[in-house]
Amino acid sequence: MSLEDIERAGARHIEGLKATVRQLWVKACEHDDIPPSSLFVVFSEDNPYVPFHVNAMRQLREAQAAFVPGGGYVGLRIEKGRATTDRERR
Repeated sequence: MSLEDIERAGARHIEGLKATVRQLWVKACEHDDIPPSSLFVVFSEDNPYVPFHVNAMRQLREAQAAFVPGGGYVGLRIEKGRATTDRERR
């Protein structure tokens, strides 16, 4: 796999996560009758979409932090379902 293939795969992965986060945001807002265009919200405690949105946001932020444009994924490993770097294991 070439560096360009890795960069494209990383960008596609991040775009997919962004779409997932957006869909979950809309669902969570609809559940609580909140306009999805709202910038700040407080969801109800029984909103079933919130844990999924939080998890998707975590995955998105980890992927964005690991993906370096022009450099692909640098030193990234998945351990126990979490992205880690060589620096974290030292």
